[in-house]
Amino acid sequence: PQVCASGQRLPASERVRLAVIGVNGRGNNLLRTFASKKEVEIASICDVDSRVLNRRVSETKQGGRHNPAGLGDFRKAIDDKSIDAIVLGTPDHWHCLNLVDALSADKHIYCEKPISNSIEEADLMLKASVKSKKCVQVGQWQRSGGQYKEAMNYLWSGNIGKVRLVKVWAYICLLYTSP
Repeated sequence: PQVCASGQRLPASERVRLAVIGVNGRGNNLLRTFASKKEVEIASICDVDSRVLNRRVSETKQGGRHNPAGLGDFRKAIDDKSIDAIVLGTPDHWHCLNLVDALSADKHIYCEKPISNSIEEADLMLKASVKSKKCVQVGQWQRSGGQYKEAMNYLWSGNIGKVRLVKVWAYICLLYTSP
């Protein structure tokens, strides 16, 4: 048996079996973080780049606790009935397809930010999430900092003047105010 964060011993049947899809960059950080958790078993690692895939499978096996399958096609992980949850570390433009397909296959999801590239994608993902009744978490951790609430409170206070135009694109926001 494994020991979970609370110190409780867990039989193998109560471990969360994960597939991590997209394991370069941020996906690699997610893979290592989840692999370090005693209550998690990395069952599959998926990436379209075979060099990245082979490296991550080898690195994950080195600890001796995980023996993940290496998959070039994410659909094989999603179709695997023994997988409980999917971790999406894919590039942003894959999030919608991966998430909707995984929810359709009855999987829980952790999806790295941003959730989507458009309102239409976000709406599709929300509808799939509500229909599935599965747990979906989006990695927006940096939005939890107190400085974001402080900035919004300052904006809402009116201290910057009347906002007349806001332009937002690719992580950049320009705010124009009246004098």
